[in-house]
Amino acid sequence: MRKKILNISLKLIICLIIVIIIYHFYPILVEARAGGGGSTGGSSSSSDSEMSLGKFLMALILLPFMMIKNMISNWKENLIYTDVDNLEKWEYKVLFLNVQSAWTSNDMKDVQDRMDPTLYEDYQQKLLEYQRVNKRNILTDIQIEKVKVSKASRNRNLKEILFEGTIVDYFEVNGELPHGEIKPVTFKDIWIIERIDNKLIVRDIQNL
Repeated sequence: MRKKILNISLKLIICLIIVIIIYHFYPILVEARAGGGGSTGGSSSSSDSEMSLGKFLMALILLPFMMIKNMISNWKENLIYTDVDNLEKWEYKVLFLNVQSAWTSNDMKDVQDRMDPTLYEDYQQKLLEYQRVNKRNILTDIQIEKVKVSKASRNRNLKEILFEGTIVDYFEVNGELPHGEIKPVTFKDIWIIERIDNKLIVRDIQNL
């Protein structure tokens, strides 16, 4: 929100600079323009020019208000599409935990029907590589502290979900635990989730 306000402020400053430049140079531009042979023609040209300048300045004055109105409208519209109830958030949490559980088991087949085919194949290939070197990524004690819909399509079927929380994340190699104390760490993920026929499908996962 702060970034948007700064962008609007910058645009307002640019608009004011343009107004000042036009105000100072516009009379010269009018005098240098070809046309108007007689006194009547010259008078009409001057009158038309003053009216055009007035309309132009009025449009520039109204422009910032139109931009603010548009920003508020977009914010309200985005709020409509991203506002979800607790039941939907619970669905996202369950999906998140199921995918992490499958990853820990070294096989994504249990959630294959909930993943984009390309994403599924990518994860399966990574797990196969882990198996080849007798390696396993353990994810436990997952505490999801925040679930937020940050973006959504107009039909609300495709959404960008932010997950934040803590997790115990470590590797077992040849069945042996890593040396030292294993502590929970914070995590922040962005998931792209699409609802198809009342089923949630994970399209992409980004670890931030």
